[in-house]
Amino acid sequence: MMSPEARELTPAPRPGVDNVFFALVPEGQAGAQAIDIQSSFLPQLGHKPYLVPESCLHVSLLDIGIKKNLVLRSFESTIAMAKEAADKFSAGSFEVGFDQALSFNAKAAPKKAFVLQMGEGREQVLALCKKLKLCLAMAGVHSDDKAAAPHMTLARAVQTIPLTEVSLVRWTATRLVLVHSVVGDTRHIHLQSWPLPPH
Repeated sequence: MMSPEARELTPAPRPGVDNVFFALVPEGQAGAQAIDIQSSFLPQLGHKPYLVPESCLHVSLLDIGIKKNLVLRSFESTIAMAKEAADKFSAGSFEVGFDQALSFNAKAAPKKAFVLQMGEGREQVLALCKKLKLCLAMAGVHSDDKAAAPHMTLARAVQTIPLTEVSLVRWTATRLVLVHSVVGDTRHIHLQSWPLPPH
């Protein structure tokens, strides 16, 4: 159980500011391997790139901190409902792998996301998202799909990197995580996780 002192240090998600989303997170040595790739591209990322710390690496699935939910109820109630829905959700573990890196060229963003692009496991991620989205909807929770092109962001930078082959980053996804991203604090708080057991 979380101590009272720990609760005081854990901020409540701020509606319209912070992000709360379901995600997969690196397991085993995958996080360290991704950071090694991030470091190898530093000379190409230009002046003062934002580097995602290992503790914040993730593969986004579904965002629940959206206006459709916030106009209906408090952020805390939405999170509680999402947790209850996820308690009833079931899916098995699967392999995910990333062997390509590139920059997403979003024209409106001054700094472009530099990401590892998922190869292995893409279909399983899309199927998981579809099933979880339905589970949330049945509980009255809206969600935005963030996994149309499954990826893991390593940095944000002015310079863009073309599609490049990299050393394989691979892990077995064994848990689904509800993440609170504290905007402005470069911190991810894992609100709860659910096992994805072997088939």
